[in-house]
Amino acid sequence: IQSISQLKNQLESDLEQELKSVGLLTAMQLDAKDVEKVFDARGESDPDFVKVQNQLDHILEQQGIMFWSYIWKMEDGGVNTVGYTNNLNEVYEVGELFTDIAPEHMTAAEQAIENGKPAVTSIFEDTFGSWRTVFSPIQDQKGNTIALLGIDYSADYIEAIIQKSITKQIVIAVIGLVILFAVLFFTIIRL
Repeated sequence: IQSISQLKNQLESDLEQELKSVGLLTAMQLDAKDVEKVFDARGESDPDFVKVQNQLDHILEQQGIMFWSYIWKMEDGGVNTVGYTNNLNEVYEVGELFTDIAPEHMTAAEQAIENGKPAVTSIFEDTFGSWRTVFSPIQDQKGNTIALLGIDYSADYIEAIIQKSITKQIVIAVIGLVILFAVLFFTIIRL
């Protein structure tokens, strides 16, 4: 029988794998050529930016649990925010060098670039809230990473999923024990 701590660790590990899968599949929905075009976008009304933002908004809508997503082009001293969902219009500006980055963000972003695979942060806090983020490389046809897709999930949502799963496992264990005791009880009284 697993302890609650072991169960929580297993659920967190499974969730990390799930987030990596979602990040990878989401990044694959973006056309690298469209992403490269937004490198030169000049404002939120730029047609190339609007096209990518609409794609990200559509993915956000379809997925239902992401809080927001964005595309970063790594630069010296920060990240260039080249695309983002509509709900980030007040946070980012197209092409802005963003330097107020949580260390967990940078570590996971660098890991995703280095490994060419999605990387997930632990839960962290920044000026906008508490999050868990997955970064997925966006690669061109040659397999070169040209940018990163970041998807933020609310830490409250993540914790709720884990708590719900733990509660479900506990209820199943209790029901199993009740059934076991009932079988033992009726077996003993028949003897």
